[in-house]
Parts: sequence; structure tokens; C-alpha cells
Amino acid sequence: MMNEQEALEIVNEAIIEKELRKLKDIEELIFIGAFQKHTYRKIAENNGYDEQHIKNEGATFWRLLSEVLG
Repeated sequence: MMNEQEALEIVNEAIIEKELRKLKDIEELIFIGAFQKHTYRKIAENNGYDEQHIKNEGATFWRLLSEVLG
């Protein structure tokens, strides 16, 4: 089974290939949090962000990831 770091590397490589940039720090936090089955509230609390900000960034990130991975 793939661990979170292996999954993160695959996602980061896909973003670099398609978007010519690395994952933003907040995108990494959201991805790892989701991988660990944390809610947006928990991700926000654990990392000092407002929950709504994480929700907004999460929506943008998942849309981007969906486009990048097809």
C-alpha cells in the first residue's frame, strides 16, 4: 500500500509536468490531511488556518488535481 509521502510525490510530479510548478505548501497540507482522513476543520486547526480558507483552497486544489490527473 502506498504511503502519504509516495502519493504526495506522484501528485507533485503530475502538477510539475502539467502546471510547471510545485505544489504550494497549503496544497500539501490539504493533500496529506485528506490522505490521513482529516476533515477541513482538523486540517485548519492542526496548521493554524481558518477552516473556510482551507475549504476554499481545497476546492481549488481538488479541481486542479482532477484536471491534471484526468
